[in-house]
Amino acid sequence: MTSQHIETLLSNNKVVEAADECYLWADVVARKLGFSYNKNWKVFKKEYVARFFGSPISVALGSDAASVSRLEEFVRLYRNRNIRMTVHANNEACHSKSTLLTRGLEREMFIEAQKQLNSQDCIVVFPESSNENTICFRCAIADCGQKSLFEGGFGQAYLSFENERGLHPVAAIEWDIEKCILEKTGDDIIKKYLNSLIIKYGNYIVDTARRAIRYIGAEYISVEGYYNFVIEDKPTIVDCDLPFDKVFFGLEKNA
Repeated sequence: MTSQHIETLLSNNKVVEAADECYLWADVVARKLGFSYNKNWKVFKKEYVARFFGSPISVALGSDAASVSRLEEFVRLYRNRNIRMTVHANNEACHSKSTLLTRGLEREMFIEAQKQLNSQDCIVVFPESSNENTICFRCAIADCGQKSLFEGGFGQAYLSFENERGLHPVAAIEWDIEKCILEKTGDDIIKKYLNSLIIKYGNYIVDTARRAIRYIGAEYISVEGYYNFVIEDKPTIVDCDLPFDKVFFGLEKNA
């Protein structure tokens, strides 16, 4: 019923009402799974997918002074890794830009970012997942579909797949329900590493994603993460896209 109601609101150009309905729906899901998201759609999606794939290392911070202390503690804890931050606006669905924190200037950069925040915005701080031994990837999975599409690239996922799409080498592999690779396109080196991900963890990614789809009765989900092709450890899933994202695209257009 919720999905039909949201589609009706969108067809009548009632984008704000559709977003309110999304948040009501998200409140129910969040309570069932035991997390809070402060009516921030991007945070909701990250928390939701983490309930199925596990939480990546990160901390969500606000505009208060205590968040500065938590940031400094986080930086000390992961002082041997590059640290990035992303500002998540409350009505944002995708295309979040992350910023690499300069060593020694983390506090100053964070405080400057805090000045941008509204009451429902937040800053997510995390150790950088991409390095010379990893690929970023995303996998689009439909509940009843016969195929899954894996895409891969180097560096930060938001650059390869979104903000700078077309400016970075990428590859794609289509994988069917019988676990057969149907088609490979794109950069040969990335195809090699993407193929390694599918052989080793394809079943895990697709089967877990389908559980996430069915829990909320959605049509599809796209999960996004990073895979270290040297140690071949379990991939880190950091985000997802959901069908209701289009509601927030509409909000951005009307802003």
